[in-house]
Amino acid sequence: MFEKTFLIIPAFNEAKTIQKVVEGALQTVSNIIVIDDGSTDETQEYLDALDDPRIIRIYQSNQGCNAARHRGEQNIRGRFVVFLDSDDELATPETLERMVDRIASTPNDVGVVGFGVTTPSGGGGHSQLAEPEMLLDYGDVICERKV
Repeated sequence: MFEKTFLIIPAFNEAKTIQKVVEGALQTVSNIIVIDDGSTDETQEYLDALDDPRIIRIYQSNQGCNAARHRGEQNIRGRFVVFLDSDDELATPETLERMVDRIASTPNDVGVVGFGVTTPSGGGGHSQLAEPEMLLDYGDVICERKV
């Protein structure tokens, strides 16, 4: 399953956090796309030093994280894509596996599967997948603004 899963990580000036994110992701997934969105810190130097065929590095001028995610999507050749911000952290190596298993078991007529996370009060620390699972329909998402 994971050979068909791509993890897309947009990064802008995240030299201090991106190493932890990439190293954590490499424990689980074998296809990582990191888009350096015009960083002016040492993010590019860190990415340039990576010698791992599982990582695709893309560099672009600063256009914002949504443009970086879109750029990453243009390079996937798999069944699933998971987005992770460059300052996020997977709570456990099993977190991504749980996410992909849930995506794989979702009916084909569902186009997007989202995951909530819990973060300690005040930020910092590990974010974890929110429990229990919450299923929302179009009205919940768009009309009631639950997401």
